[in-house]
Amino acid sequence: MEQLLISTLGFTESHVIRALHRYSIGSGDRVIMVSSDRTSGVLKAYQSAVATATTIGVRHDDIELLIVDPSGPLSVARDVLGRVEALNERPRRVIIGLGGGLRVLVVGTFIAGLLLARSSLNVRAYIASEAGTGDESELDYSVLEAVLGLGDPELKYLTAILRLSGGGREPTPDDVASELNVSRKTALNSLARLKELGLASQAGRSGGLKLTEAGELSVIMARLSEKMSHNDPGAGSSSGS
Repeated sequence: MEQLLISTLGFTESHVIRALHRYSIGSGDRVIMVSSDRTSGVLKAYQSAVATATTIGVRHDDIELLIVDPSGPLSVARDVLGRVEALNERPRRVIIGLGGGLRVLVVGTFIAGLLLARSSLNVRAYIASEAGTGDESELDYSVLEAVLGLGDPELKYLTAILRLSGGGREPTPDDVASELNVSRKTALNSLARLKELGLASQAGRSGGLKLTEAGELSVIMARLSEKMSHNDPGAGSSSGS
């Protein structure tokens, strides 16, 4: 299987159809639409999405409507993961379509995507407006995985880049090596890893470094974690005699 599209579904299907075209879903791919019920509105949207999918080459047998337990996000994620586990093939890429249906479906399906990424699958979230306005964005789950899995050494480099930046200045690898008192080779190796993870970028080999949005998020998370660890609500709250 080349691609697996897992998309939430409510009473409209435009976001599903946009995902089909955006990712060139076709022969050899599979489509799973996630809903909480089989009301006439949902079935009408599903049938319309099926008509488009089959027109562009997806086999009818490779399209399905998955009815999940909407009692909570984790129950939705459980049902989605259970269905993926039952598939006989490993997809080359998974697209998580987030747009239509109940909010619990969207949150639960997003969680399922995160857990699929933890299973070493190539997963991308497609966030689109259910109303068909054309508003859409993407999230590569590997970037989110990188943020969540960072250790102190990576955060040290990200913090150094941020500290050296400012006023339009973009520090060089030599600047970072000097700031952290490490060799240029050590700095280059560590910076290459950050760029590979999508946390930092550099304009050419001699260009300056800057953090991506994910890199900035990582630094904020680290600062927040440090701040919270030093702000124990129970600290210093002794009662007087």
